[in-house]
Amino acid sequence: MNSIKQKIRKRLRFLFTRNTYIFLLCVFIAMVFWLLTKLSKEYSTELELRVEYVNIPEQKVLRNKLPEKLTLTVKGSGWELLRQQLKLSSRPLHIDVHDFAKSGRMLTNNYRNLFESQLGDRLEIVRVSPSEIRFSFEKKSSRILPVKLNGTIGIDPQYGIDGEIRIEPDSILVTGPASVVDTMTAVRTEALHFEQLNKTKEGSIALADPPLSGVSYESGEVRYLIPVVQYTETSLKVPVKIINADKEALLLTKEAELSFQLPLGKIDEIKGREASELFSVVADFSLVQAGDSTVPLIPVSAPPYIRNLKIKPGREAFLYINP
Repeated sequence: MNSIKQKIRKRLRFLFTRNTYIFLLCVFIAMVFWLLTKLSKEYSTELELRVEYVNIPEQKVLRNKLPEKLTLTVKGSGWELLRQQLKLSSRPLHIDVHDFAKSGRMLTNNYRNLFESQLGDRLEIVRVSPSEIRFSFEKKSSRILPVKLNGTIGIDPQYGIDGEIRIEPDSILVTGPASVVDTMTAVRTEALHFEQLNKTKEGSIALADPPLSGVSYESGEVRYLIPVVQYTETSLKVPVKIINADKEALLLTKEAELSFQLPLGKIDEIKGREASELFSVVADFSLVQAGDSTVPLIPVSAPPYIRNLKIKPGREAFLYINP
């Protein structure tokens, strides 16, 4: 009895499975037929396509910003619309700028056949938007301008920038309308911000957008190097030279003590040379007022890597000889 029941269940399961497959196959065929029917009908839709402008007249540059996309209202079969949707995402429309150089404008709806030919002549273009594209030309100018790093750079108090911040390339070719390019003095980067730097920093940074449409740079980015070194503090004594004295004078002390900060790597250079070869301090008697008994001491030269230079004393007592 149990074996009979099992056979019946297997038979029913087989029939159910087969009927299910048949049903699903029928549904699939019906959907394919419905899709074929729908795609064979004519529809109207909008296509948004990128535009590529070609053949710009030599020695001319476009001053105004041109539309990057056109919206086409088109009619065609469902099949053709589907085909165009699949392939046009990476295929721009081409507009030959030279054809409109004299008039300075393009009435896009008057050139629907031009766009239709680029779509394969299987779609009818009903409307193009925007309806007009204007071309504002100006004489082209090219100049090589320096690149300026834009931003704020904060350095740890115990560190400093060793020399100058380096940019590569430090200048680039700029091309665009003469009225704009000829007034530019530099090309700036995007803003760069660092705080409490305690080591050398390098990298790439993009250039800021041009000041006006039609201006272009030969490169979109530059590399920068911010050389950061550790500083230390030291001091040394430097002989004082008298200047601008209208009569012979004598300083009671002939040396001044300088304290300053310098990169650690420069310590040996300071110690290996005479102080008078690197530093110069003067007693400027043109700054002495009647009745003064002291003269200001002024450091007038020091190595370029020195910072926070202080002099002690700031003034020195003097005597006139044979007043």
